[in-house]
Amino acid sequence: KQWYQRRVAITAGTGYLYLTCFIVRCNYYFAWILADSVSNLSGFGFNGYDNDGSAKWDKITNVRPHKTECSSSLKVLTENWNIGTALWLRRVCYERSVIAPTAMTYLLSATWHG
Repeated sequence: KQWYQRRVAITAGTGYLYLTCFIVRCNYYFAWILADSVSNLSGFGFNGYDNDGSAKWDKITNVRPHKTECSSSLKVLTENWNIGTALWLRRVCYERSVIAPTAMTYLLSATWHG
């Protein structure tokens, strides 16, 4: 009986943790999508045209929530979450590092975020 109670507690705790983290991420999604919308309304988000001739409005996009939530790897997650910072880290650290560029980039990101 105790084993079952512990298992239910761990499962419920994990579900609660996931739900709580999702709600926190939604705050970021809201802020970034609102900022993206304002930038697009002012014209700053225009990024040229596709091969089809359709206008691209992703110049200032900073998050892709669906790709972030459904990412299958850490690489896909970092490419779709905080896109501006990820591009900056790629240009400033990853492409310039001679030794262990991935580790150096994560170290700089950890230092940057405190």
